[in-house]
Amino acid sequence: MGRSARRFLLLTGLGLISFFGAAVLSGAETIGTLEFEQHGGEPVVEDLLRYSVRQQPGSVYDRAEIDNDVKRLYDMGYFADVVADVKPRPEGGIALKYRLQLRPTVTEVIYDGNDKFKTADLAKQVKIAVGAPLNDKALRESVEALRAFYRDKGYNEAEIATEFERGKDNSVKIIFRINEHLKYRIDNVTFSGNTIFSAWKLRHSLATQYSYLNWVPYMNFGLFDREALAADRVRLRDLYWNRGYLDFKIDSVEITPDPGNAEFLNIHFALFEGEPYTIGKVAVTGAKSFSDKELMELVDLREGEPFVYRDEQANRGRLLSLLHSEGYADAVCNVRRSADYARHIVDLTFEISEGRQYHVNQVMIVGNTFTQDKVIRRELTIYPEDPADANLLEVSRSRLLGMDMFESVEAEMVNADRLDQKDVIFKVKEKNAYEIRVGAGFSDVDSLFGMIEASSRNFNLFDPANYFRGGGQRVRLQAAFGIERAALNFDFTEPWLFDLPLRLDLSVYLRESIYD
Repeated sequence: MGRSARRFLLLTGLGLISFFGAAVLSGAETIGTLEFEQHGGEPVVEDLLRYSVRQQPGSVYDRAEIDNDVKRLYDMGYFADVVADVKPRPEGGIALKYRLQLRPTVTEVIYDGNDKFKTADLAKQVKIAVGAPLNDKALRESVEALRAFYRDKGYNEAEIATEFERGKDNSVKIIFRINEHLKYRIDNVTFSGNTIFSAWKLRHSLATQYSYLNWVPYMNFGLFDREALAADRVRLRDLYWNRGYLDFKIDSVEITPDPGNAEFLNIHFALFEGEPYTIGKVAVTGAKSFSDKELMELVDLREGEPFVYRDEQANRGRLLSLLHSEGYADAVCNVRRSADYARHIVDLTFEISEGRQYHVNQVMIVGNTFTQDKVIRRELTIYPEDPADANLLEVSRSRLLGMDMFESVEAEMVNADRLDQKDVIFKVKEKNAYEIRVGAGFSDVDSLFGMIEASSRNFNLFDPANYFRGGGQRVRLQAAFGIERAALNFDFTEPWLFDLPLRLDLSVYLRESIYD
């Protein structure tokens, strides 16, 4: 190799080293200042903007994260345009400035076409504030809230559209154009092409059906709902697939007004049934942690048996349950059906994609304002370091609901910091800790009597500062009094005595009866 060639390679190597060294140093720079420059209207509170971005003063400069912050700011709904301006500072670090073009300011919200309901009732559903920048997210939610309001009142065909009137100084008026339509009700549902099931069986398998009380005014019996009609297509399909009729289809659905009353509709389903199928070959493929032979032992579908969609789904569920129990939280199992239309035989292949195997990183409880964490956690069956098992997640959710302390319990797994871990989150909504009941009655044994009862399903004897709530204890104080009998009953239950699975029940009563 000549001297000139060696010199060229040396200079090239030094240039590459200098380039990558500069890139590394640039990547290690930190954010020095963070500014928000808003144009075009009433500015958004800056604290809210700072809370929405992750690139803060002192953070390591990350261009990808800045791009994500631009998206977060835009998704807030207040800005028509968001641009990030990045410049080096003489004293060191990065000067980060977001240039924000505000959406127009809302000056008025108008409702047009609402004859059945007052404007004040509709305004309660809308989240748009007059005097604030137009928020796309709030606008979408408001439109959905208005549609839900009309659906709840039985006007399932109501249409909501939005229009804008631009004004000076970047202002806008929002107009909700409302077409309420009639409150349509179902008069009759008919079928053609059905031979396997009677019209009565098909009709009573659907949500869209006639109600004998649909004539009652101001009551929402037998209403027509297009969403329910779409779900009814699936109900009919499942009904036929459970008999093996894989070629079943709905040729058409006709909706016609009743000639005698415009508010009533007649619905007709034209069906094609086809022929029933039997099962051909059955196989399981795609699994890596289990052999196909092991998984086939869980499948109880056999060649020559009638095809039943319900059984197919049950077998799919068993395979997924096994994978979930081993921590494959993202596992997917699809069933590929290869049908021989001439012989009416269908081969079934359960195609598995395991995904990554996960373990639980941490279990978080959200939403409990007075219930102690330990009261919730001791009912769980999933813990840190366990496989991320969706079955245990559902069991834990069911146990929390069974405590009768929560109106709702949501359970989900989310990605953790490590690729092989999941965080488990339980979101609970607590019921009132206390209940009071009052009653009265008459019987030939007790004569005339009254009753008052105070109870708690989430009592805490040792926490007066929290109004004796949140310990998971149960207490009931009942007083019954009458002409011939009187009683005072007190019951107390501690389901976890000394934080051990030992149950303590205590009952005290005082009863008095008057005999002739």
